Amino acid sequence: MKKFIFAAVMGIFFAVLSPFKLGNAYLRCSSFDTVQVAYSESVWEIAARYTENGDDQRELVEAIIEVNNLGRDALIHTGQKLLIPVRQGGIAPKLANNDF
Repeated sequence: MKKFIFAAVMGIFFAVLSPFKLGNAYLRCSSFDTVQVAYSESVWEIAARYTENGDDQRELVEAIIEVNNLGRDALIHTGQKLLIPVRQGGIAPKLANNDF
């Protein structure tokens, strides 16, 4: 019976903590960049400037949504300022090139 109670408590414990995404390194960052959203830009496009692969990009999108208290739809507006978590040793953001 004690094993069952222990297993139930541990299950509840992990079920409660899983929404916090403790495995996401971007949510443990202490450094942030501030970006201003450009016309028709998405959170995914912003995250792509700070990451090199899809897995990191997905984690950064989740972190941007959480840090900036965006809804699950990640709706952002032109001119809005967002905090972008920056991991130590991460890549520098790729800046836009206005060559037409």
